[in-house]
Amino acid sequence: MTIRVYDTDNHLFFTGTGQSSPAEYEPAQHVDPAVVGDIAGWLATAG
Repeated sequence: MTIRVYDTDNHLFFTGTGQSSPAEYEPAQHVDPAVVGDIAGWLATAG
């Protein structure tokens, strides 16, 4: 089992700084590319 921690990401895997606030969710954002890459790599090896 591997556990990864993305220290700069919130629970939606959006990169940010400091404590999360409601205003953080208002603008459109993208999931952290590092998370997407790790999930894609995991899926590629899971088959």
